[in-house]
Amino acid sequence: MATFYLNGLAGSDAADGTTSGNAWATLQHALDTVEDPGDILLCYGSESITSQIECDINAGEDGAYIEVVGVNSDWEEEDGVYYVITANGGLTNGIRWYAACNFVHFRNFEITNAYIGLICQNYHNAFNNIIENFKVHDCDNDGIAIVGAQFTAVIKCKSYNNGGEGFYLGAYNVMLFCKSYNNIVGVNSNTGGLVMNGLIYGNSGDGVVAGTNSLCINNVIDDNGGDGISIGYNNFRPILNRITNNVNYGLDNLDDRLLEHYNAFYNNDDGAKHYNPINHTDLELSADGYTAGSGEYNLVSAAEGLNVEVSLD
Repeated sequence: MATFYLNGLAGSDAADGTTSGNAWATLQHALDTVEDPGDILLCYGSESITSQIECDINAGEDGAYIEVVGVNSDWEEEDGVYYVITANGGLTNGIRWYAACNFVHFRNFEITNAYIGLICQNYHNAFNNIIENFKVHDCDNDGIAIVGAQFTAVIKCKSYNNGGEGFYLGAYNVMLFCKSYNNIVGVNSNTGGLVMNGLIYGNSGDGVVAGTNSLCINNVIDDNGGDGISIGYNNFRPILNRITNNVNYGLDNLDDRLLEHYNAFYNNDDGAKHYNPINHTDLELSADGYTAGSGEYNLVSAAEGLNVEVSLD
């Protein structure tokens, strides 16, 4: 367990990184070197990149997280201070996680001018990472895209002015206290995800695109150019959201398996809610073998819906 230093303004990758006076120069070199559970990497300043920064460090589930932290010139965390990564006009991603990137806590980073700001695309082999206080903007595609990781927490992040989705959350990831605005889609939450306490507004398409068995709780979803929440999969649960001023529906549901509770709707142009229930299959009810007083019926159905109408002729 040790503390290492990165100075993007005046460091050298030939240094040992163990003191502020011997700080490294690039985040790529630092991430290639830091490897032990509990290690802390303090990052001051900024850098411009022409190829994506690749991270595959792994603290291991039995050890402490490796922390990668943006700091000020006194090597302390400060509100509004980030380590700034500027890419080369959308020709490369900012930071990309690989399969071995587990139990890493990134915080206080700004990424701009990339293709995708932060991407994890490794087919469900990265687990239990934390992304906190990121500011990702003016990227050609998505701001933050957690495509292949699971059990990742995205906390207090901003994603704005990007040419794709502000946040893409793959299966079983959570987004808490985040802000997404002026993107194409605000948030795309996949299977088993949680979007909570967010501010999602001013996106040109839908505010939230919802996945199977996911939750959307206590968000403000306002003034988006599509639906407030667009639901294309079953068993999605929106609860306690304020859904206002969206161009299409407040809540556009393509499946009737929906549990909706205590949402507030106002001034959505196409109306508060739109339901497209799935087709129900009629039931065949037979009384073969019925004897008076037995109450035994054989019920046969191929219906997939939860709501069924039964008629007895």
